[in-house]
Amino acid sequence: DEQPSIPENEGQQPLVVAIERQYGSGGREIGTLVGRELGIPSFDHTLIDLTAQESGFPPAYVKQHEQEVRRGLLYNLYMQNYRSVGAEPEQMDDMWLAQARAITKLADEGSCVIVGRCAGSILRGRKNVLTVFVHAPLEIRINHVMDRDGLDSKEAEERIKTIDRERAEHSLSFANATWGAETHHLILDSSIQSPRDAAKLIANLAKKAFPEAPLSPCPEKPERKS
Repeated sequence: DEQPSIPENEGQQPLVVAIERQYGSGGREIGTLVGRELGIPSFDHTLIDLTAQESGFPPAYVKQHEQEVRRGLLYNLYMQNYRSVGAEPEQMDDMWLAQARAITKLADEGSCVIVGRCAGSILRGRKNVLTVFVHAPLEIRINHVMDRDGLDSKEAEERIKTIDRERAEHSLSFANATWGAETHHLILDSSIQSPRDAAKLIANLAKKAFPEAPLSPCPEKPERKS
């Protein structure tokens, strides 16, 4: 009897695009557009809810303390009284591990774009993962943040430098990875092209770099733990 044919990409891990970005570079918008170009979901703030599901903490708690994690809370725990922020060190460890599990589950369930949260480092060593770092000149980012967040030039610059520093500390503290260009497949200057053109470039590169990776979208709202 004739045996059924096996698809060429059978057993291949789904395509994942992991995007890290400088604050104000437009990386979040680009990530959303990459998802549209590839026909797969993109995840950014929705990871708060997924982390809450994994950890058992309320989403509001995760959102509040995710900011503290980005400020290097664990990195400096021995130098301050952690009770002042209302989170035990073990809870912060649990939140980080829960977020890592949520990201890994998304990648297991299907193709997707993940913005931030050290996704590239968490999925390090996994097949069919394209890692991207989006950056732009400081002046361009200041103007972007001024328009988007309603800040003056000095406030925008301070916010950019603070959040970039927090992201770098977060990556080093939790993923043992240096945040920045040298750890990514593609380094993209968003100031020289439109977000849509940047997204098309990333999507085309992902398909060419991993031609056998199945583009099977993961659920945009994975099932909650029972």
